Amino acid sequence: MRQFKRALRHLEREMLVELGGGRSAKGRFERFRLLDEGGVPTRAGARVRYTVPIENDEVIDVPVRFFTSGWVHVLSPAEIATYLILLDLKKIHPDVHDAEGVFLSRGIREARYKLSRDAYESHLNLARYGLIVRLHNPNRREDGKVATFREPPSPHRFQIAEHAFLRWGLEVVSKVLNG
Repeated sequence: MRQFKRALRHLEREMLVELGGGRSAKGRFERFRLLDEGGVPTRAGARVRYTVPIENDEVIDVPVRFFTSGWVHVLSPAEIATYLILLDLKKIHPDVHDAEGVFLSRGIREARYKLSRDAYESHLNLARYGLIVRLHNPNRREDGKVATFREPPSPHRFQIAEHAFLRWGLEVVSKVLNG
């Protein structure tokens, strides 16, 4: 219960939850309301309540096992952001994903997803953990750097590893990082 209340207080600071019962401890956590995940109030200062997405809303479908197998707790924010972006690209381009992998150009990465180059580099760890597959690119070395500039460099292509979340995140990450 203590962890739950601490999480709710944190979400309240981030403007993602509205707690009930005023500032007193009694009843404060009993009638909380989820707020819009943007965490930004309207121009008038009102908080926007969360609504469940409907069929045509743009959402990223995160596998439940991402949470239940503990991956959410062992990945860095950059790794989570990069993984979610690749999930989104898979949803947008399913046939391309399955046939040749999806890629994330600099323009799309920066304009649509606001992902920095440093954060994008977390794809290296995601591949080491087995969450994604970085497809072979004959124009790049194993570390991802361009091998030759005789041709314009082609981007990395990725596929989501379908059964990666069947493994416990802590075990996989510990094994990779320790060696």
